[in-house]
Amino acid sequence: MKILATTILAAIVTAPIAAADVHFRVKNCSEYPVHFWTYNGDDWLMLSPYKHGDFKRMDEDAKDASVRKTACHFGEKCKIKLRPDEFDKQLDKVVSVEAEHYLRLARIESRLIEYNDDDNKKVYESAPIVTYTISPHEESCSDPIENAKVLNYP
Repeated sequence: MKILATTILAAIVTAPIAAADVHFRVKNCSEYPVHFWTYNGDDWLMLSPYKHGDFKRMDEDAKDASVRKTACHFGEKCKIKLRPDEFDKQLDKVVSVEAEHYLRLARIESRLIEYNDDDNKKVYESAPIVTYTISPHEESCSDPIENAKVLNYP
């Protein structure tokens, strides 16, 4: 009986720890606001985001952007879908970020995509190019962009 009570008590005490959120931090160094959705690292369907919100654009008078903490529910890493604002076309790409790491959106640039419309006239639409880094420590917006990764419209 004593062993059963100890086992139940241990399960109750450790259950909240096992279900703790997986946190990571994001810094938006760009001039564009970015919408985001987070998902658990093993959520391959990505039907229901755990968190969503916006990362504000970097204040042009600031020396550095502020860091925002976000999370997914469980796992060793989270997935984050990014959607920079003010573009005609949008990314449909996902970034994986390990727990307690920093995702720095180092730069977002606009790219023009040319295509012919239904009347065979040339049309141009903008799409984002997102250059980012992932690091176990915080990086400043002015730090060199090393080991950069790029998200590009298809």
